[in-house]
Amino acid sequence: MARSREFDDELLRATALGFFWSSGYEKTSLGEISKASGVGNGSIYAAYGSKHGLFMSIFESYCESRVQIVTHAMATGREPIDSVREFLAVVIADCANQPGRRGCLLVNTISEFGSSKSDVMALARRTNLAMTDVIEDRIRGAKFAAEREHTVAAQILLVSQGLISLSRLNTPSHELTGIAEAYSSTLDAA
Repeated sequence: MARSREFDDELLRATALGFFWSSGYEKTSLGEISKASGVGNGSIYAAYGSKHGLFMSIFESYCESRVQIVTHAMATGREPIDSVREFLAVVIADCANQPGRRGCLLVNTISEFGSSKSDVMALARRTNLAMTDVIEDRIRGAKFAAEREHTVAAQILLVSQGLISLSRLNTPSHELTGIAEAYSSTLDAA
């Protein structure tokens, strides 16, 4: 019978997420996660095997939550263009509400790792594809997508990730909103 964990796993994961998100994987040590969460290094290793194991568990949960956000945002609006606008508005609001404008753990991780960790990049690719598929399903048949739904969906996702990157530069929300609206208007005019 497996031993139950004798620590607050939710607190550990939230603490580790904060460090990985704000500082990146390489600049985060298990020692600082242990100290901040009150969970001993040995307990972390017993539960997750390694810093990488802890990161992957957290990153997978984070990626799943991003797909859910896209799914929810794209389900709103009467017309596909309204859903695109809502999705970009949700992205901007999420960025503005992040402490220290940390951006997106997915985008940050892609930038940090490049192709150096195949399991991390495989999860990032699957997540981007899943988000693109959600967008593609919603815009299918829209005049602005006209038989190129996958390409337009990938472009919409790319714009959202660009907005996230700009938010890390402390670009004011109203400027991000202006960029999103200018982009949406090009789709609407198509």
